[in-house]
Amino acid sequence: MRDLNPEMNRAHMAVCKDPAMKIIGEFPNLDFEEVSSCLNGIYDFLRSNNPQLGEVEYLLEVKFNDQEASTGKISSQNILDCLKNGANIIQVNTSLETVGVSKISIMGIPEISGYSRENQCCVVHVINGIDIRLYCNGLTLKDVNINNPFSQSLTVKKYSRQASDYIQSIIDHYKHRVQFADSCSHWDPPGDRNKRILYGKRRTEMIFHKNLWTWLEENLDATVYGTVNKLSTDQTDIEIHARNTPLFYILEIKWLGINSSKTSHSWDRLERGITQVINYLEGDPQCLEACLVTYDGRELEEFKKLEDCGGENNQWKEFRKCGTKEFPEKGRGLLLFLENKTASERNM
Repeated sequence: MRDLNPEMNRAHMAVCKDPAMKIIGEFPNLDFEEVSSCLNGIYDFLRSNNPQLGEVEYLLEVKFNDQEASTGKISSQNILDCLKNGANIIQVNTSLETVGVSKISIMGIPEISGYSRENQCCVVHVINGIDIRLYCNGLTLKDVNINNPFSQSLTVKKYSRQASDYIQSIIDHYKHRVQFADSCSHWDPPGDRNKRILYGKRRTEMIFHKNLWTWLEENLDATVYGTVNKLSTDQTDIEIHARNTPLFYILEIKWLGINSSKTSHSWDRLERGITQVINYLEGDPQCLEACLVTYDGRELEEFKKLEDCGGENNQWKEFRKCGTKEFPEKGRGLLLFLENKTASERNM
């Protein structure tokens, strides 16, 4: 492949040396020059075809010793056709000829690393058209920007997580925005927390919903939809879609306590929520899990009454059942206590 930018080609060759050496370390029978040249060819291909591929995300699996017959040189149209047909892994040899396709359900770091280890191969994760991450035999080798090879690695947000870790992201959100009302105005009035009255006017649930939705959009490596209406008319549903897969997670948001409109909810609210989760899971086989997320504005003594199967007893808990209702295997429940003191007051 002819390179139209000799300086960029030299930069790529320099950047290739480090991962090429690590690949040789994993597979000593490979030739360093062949590996380095192959990586440089991939960088050149991605840069040349970026206008056609844009921000399409996919994986290139490099088969260094592959003897399979190829279907021709890799091309942007070839990649788009493979993605259209449901594959997200394009397998190539060192001459960048397509020799096969495959698929991985979730393109997260643990999943790609595991794939490269199980198949003893080198994988190039094309993240957004110009940023790539290299894996080899279970190791994460290097992050490279094809337009600026010497740039720093991709910035990872402090609370950034994979879609499959959505439960931990919900807990992150609770601890850093909601627990002490740091960035969530759910008390009414905001300056008077002692009465434990939640904001009403038919907006109580939506306050928690929008705040959580924004957090998940910012901190999950996933596509997050709010007010979905896909499986019910309930406007508080949130769907979390892992990238490049039809599989997703559903969140149902509830609250307990009393609000300024004098609406009150207690344990029966959780039981109805569990029923909704059951209906969600029965209604769509592509739903990986459905989680009932409930913010508890009642007194601490009431919060403590629910049996938990994991959590921090005076802050949040994960539960499996409430009253006569119990979650199915793919159902989960979180109960999150709303403090009416500031963090500093609580720790005094």
